[in-house]
Amino acid sequence: MELTIELPDVKALAGVTDTYLKEMLIANLYYQGKLSEREARGILGMGIIVKRYC
Repeated sequence: MELTIELPDVKALAGVTDTYLKEMLIANLYYQGKLSEREARGILGMGIIVKRYC
């Protein structure tokens, strides 16, 4: 899926990057239960966490 968003050139959005917006969208979808942790990590290219139990 591809999404295009046009934002105005205002000072408040000066530090907002494409990567930041992508990460925030994926984090929000994960928080709302729309994506699993595995899906979110895959989209962001973070790989899979191996959980170790002691």
